[in-house]
This record gives sequence, C-alpha cells and structure tokens, in this order.
Amino acid sequence: MSKKWILISLTVVILLPVMLLIIGVVVLNTTDLKEHRDTIAEHISQATGRQLSLNGELELNISTISSIVVTDIALANASWASEPEMLTIKRVEARIMLLPLLTGNIQIPHFHLEGVKALAETNASGISNWMLAKAVDDEVVADDADTTGAMKLPWIGEMNIVDVELNYHDGQTGKKIKSRLDHARIGASDKNAQTVIDIVGKVNNNPLEIHGQLALPADLAKSGVEVPIELQASVLDFKASVSGLITGTTDAPVADLTLQANAKNLNKLRQVFGEAVPAISKINFNAKLNSNKSKLKLSTMALELGEGRIDGWFTLDT
Repeated sequence: MSKKWILISLTVVILLPVMLLIIGVVVLNTTDLKEHRDTIAEHISQATGRQLSLNGELELNISTISSIVVTDIALANASWASEPEMLTIKRVEARIMLLPLLTGNIQIPHFHLEGVKALAETNASGISNWMLAKAVDDEVVADDADTTGAMKLPWIGEMNIVDVELNYHDGQTGKKIKSRLDHARIGASDKNAQTVIDIVGKVNNNPLEIHGQLALPADLAKSGVEVPIELQASVLDFKASVSGLITGTTDAPVADLTLQANAKNLNKLRQVFGEAVPAISKINFNAKLNSNKSKLKLSTMALELGEGRIDGWFTLDT
C-alpha cells in the first residue's frame, strides 16, 4: 500500500470520531427535547414502576461545554403512601465538557439542584415507599476500570444544592424525622485543586453542619494515590473531625488519620434515633487511625463515656 493511501486511511480514522461528534452536535442542537418530553417520562416511569412527570423546562444546549436544564419534576409515591408524590424537584442544571468524553473522562464544571422535597416512609407492615421496580436484572456489572487498572472518577467542579426537605416516617413505630438542607456547596477550582465542603442544614430543627476540604485525584490508579483529608461535622450537638492523609494504592490504601469526637450529652441524638443511642452524659474520643492492606490500628486512644475513661490501643487484622 502506498504512503498516500496510508496517510488517507490514518486521516479518516482520526477525523471520523470528530466528524461523528460534530454531526451529533448539529442534530441535538436542532432537536427540541420538549417534543419528546412524554416519551422520556414514559421510559423512566416504566423503569421505576412509578409515574414520572416532567412539567417544566427541558433544555439541552450542545457545545464544547454542554448544558442541560430540567425543571418541575415529580415522581409518584407508592399507592399506600401518605402523600401522592414521593419526590419533587424544582430545578436541575448541569454543564458537562463534551470533548473529554471521547477519552472516557467525565468532567462536570457545574451542577445545581434546587427545591427538593422527598418523603421516605414505611407502612404498618414495614414496606418502604422507596422500593422501586427493578430497571435491570440482578447481574454482576463489569468494572469500569481500564486495562491499566485505573478507575476514572467523574470530576465535578462546582456542586450547589439548595432548599432540600427530606422527611421520614416509620409506619410501624410512628417515629418521624424532619430534615432540611439549607445548602450544600462542594467544589474545586480545577481537577487538581482541593475540594471544599460547606454543608448547612437542620435535623428536627437542630443544626447540622459539615465543613472541610479534601483532595480527590482524577484517576485512582494502582500506581498510587494521595488524598489529604480535613473534615469537621456538627450534628445534633455531636461534633466530630477527621484529618490526615490516605496514600498507597487502590488495592492497598494506607491511612494515617487523627479522629476526634465529643458531645456534652446525647439527648438530641436519642430524640431522633431513640434507644439505639445510649443515655450517656458526655462523650470525648481521640485516637490515631493507621491502616494498611492487612491491619487496622487505633493508637493513643482516649475514650471518656460519662464518668468512665478508657485509654489504650486496638489492632484488627484484616
């Protein structure tokens, strides 16, 4: 075969995916998704076994940074449930980088979720309303890892979730939990920057806060990872923090973390979770957590429970 034909063949092979992508962009940009709203809703309804309603916007804009906007979404509840709708969403918006998809990389610079109301409940027989129809048969799904063993995680630059209400009702015990998420802002300026976490809400009108930062590599490859962690949480007067570093590989991670937790009492936790939480006047916990593929160790451990105190270490062979 002549060099000319080799060059032509290589050019076609290289340009064909790009040409198909351009054709796809043109087709999608000229397609009004609103015309297919009922078809999309019907397919999802069949997959979940619940009626899905798409009553608002349904827009898709295709470019190098594509965007999709869906508003006024509602998913029907179980027939026996106390409310007609299990889930309603006011607005979902996302932007996704188109070209990285050609190499299997999912990059989402922006994700916004707003106005969510969700009801999770069980009936007197203990049946839950979140048990949906199976969309696929129960079978083992192949791993997404590539031939080198690297697991490519989607990168989300900025995730903003606001105005979320999640209520739970146990039909057997009558217990109710009302939670609200005022905002959850999780984001990083680029793939190599640390992810900043800022979550504020309430559980049964008691404050809930989670703040911190951690660095997640875009590829968790077998060659090694390095994940610095610094997180603080405050839930129902219970405060906890984790700081340190996770290194090693996905098959054999190595953790070097400092753990802290304290609460003046567990009364508010008992109000929400009942007798599963012990009636202790106070709790203080400090420890170093070190782990590798075969061993987990808690060292310099100090635990105060009420008037009692435990100091020591703990090792577990895994």
